[in-house]
Amino acid sequence: MEKKNNRVSIFSLLNEGSIKDMCDSLKTTFLRMGVNVDFEISEKIIYDGSLLIKAISTPFNTMPVMFREVRVECEGRLRKNEENGSYEMDMSCYYRYCLFDGGTNGCNVGIAHFTIRGCDEKKENGRVSIVEQFEFLAEHRTSDGYVYPPKACI
Repeated sequence: MEKKNNRVSIFSLLNEGSIKDMCDSLKTTFLRMGVNVDFEISEKIIYDGSLLIKAISTPFNTMPVMFREVRVECEGRLRKNEENGSYEMDMSCYYRYCLFDGGTNGCNVGIAHFTIRGCDEKKENGRVSIVEQFEFLAEHRTSDGYVYPPKACI
């Protein structure tokens, strides 16, 4: 496990199959909102020396076309839960859209919370347990109390 300056790489914790499971979990979450995209996970050391984990989607667009391209971007930091030895990560998810004049903008969608268990006893080909919960920033309630996610904000 690679650990530098209190930084733990997600690629040292998870094998390729588990990284794919995490991407598939995000894909399923956004597919429920009507956005069919694939995700790729990357890491970046930012200005304060911490490791930022990013999940960036393939580009898509709206119908009718209103933007040059639209992507879903999620970013968060991995932290260890000392009580049970699992790792947790809250990823802020947002739409990032490029305008035709070259500008960019975006809006928040919600927070994907991942709990990663079984990292210490994982085998070379075995997958670890990844649990994802998505918390929307805005929820719509019907008159009978049913909560459903908001429509895409683009």
